[in-house]
Amino acid sequence: MSRRAAPSGDSLDLLLDTICNTFGGILFIAMLVVILTNQMSRESAPTEPTAQNSRALRTMRGQLSESDAMLTKLRHAMRQKEDLERQFADPESRELLTTLHELDDDTTSMIMDRNGKLANVADSQADLIESARELERLTQMLAEAQLGLEQEKQVLQNETALRSRTSQTPKQRATQKTPVAYFLKAGRLCAVAKKDENGAAVPNDDEVRFVADPAGGKYVEPIENAGLPIAVDGSNSEQIAEKLSSFEKEKNYLSILVYKDSFGNFESLKNEMIRSGFEYQLVPFPDGEKAYIGDQTEPALVQ
Repeated sequence: MSRRAAPSGDSLDLLLDTICNTFGGILFIAMLVVILTNQMSRESAPTEPTAQNSRALRTMRGQLSESDAMLTKLRHAMRQKEDLERQFADPESRELLTTLHELDDDTTSMIMDRNGKLANVADSQADLIESARELERLTQMLAEAQLGLEQEKQVLQNETALRSRTSQTPKQRATQKTPVAYFLKAGRLCAVAKKDENGAAVPNDDEVRFVADPAGGKYVEPIENAGLPIAVDGSNSEQIAEKLSSFEKEKNYLSILVYKDSFGNFESLKNEMIRSGFEYQLVPFPDGEKAYIGDQTEPALVQ
């Protein structure tokens, strides 16, 4: 039995109609161009052709050549269309073609969905990186704050231990020894006097200055950033001992004028004075008060 050819699909029919309509339109344009060309040739025959007419003729010839080329392409497309119709006339082939189109659409949809998810992942990763940086910055700030808090607590403990020591009250006693004055300000120990080459005590102009008061008298004050820094933890005890060794513990006692910003440093200085065998006198000194120079007339109380 002979097998009847399956009718072509709607899409192929629409393609064929479109190609035929386009082909007919091109033929119509070509015929119109030829008619217009012949008419212009007859009208311009009695006169000498102008440059404008020559250009128009060349343009029309170019359009005619393009029309011929388009016509050739359409004929080639018609032949390809007929080949496709013969190839996909089988219902099984058409079904496979439909399935292929559906798979292509599904693949496109999956690719778009995957790209969207990748964009979301990239945005989330950027947010995570920014959050990690912010967390690292906050962690560093917390560590710095904790370090500052520990330092403040240590200073507070040292000052509390210095000001509120109640377990052993220092014993005071009178002495006839010669005083040697020191300033303890801004954590630095400045000596009022020093020994010269002959072993005599002379003013220590490197660490203090002597000022004449207009109201009368003379007072002494420490020079800023001069003297020996006193470590709160006692790490420079050897330097402190060396500075105190300029005077003799059998003949001198140490009078320490301590400003309120240096009570935390006095503990280290006191330990070294005791270790060196010096008697000392602690004089809490207000910031605005002046230390006037005068002769000692009464025995001093030392510890």
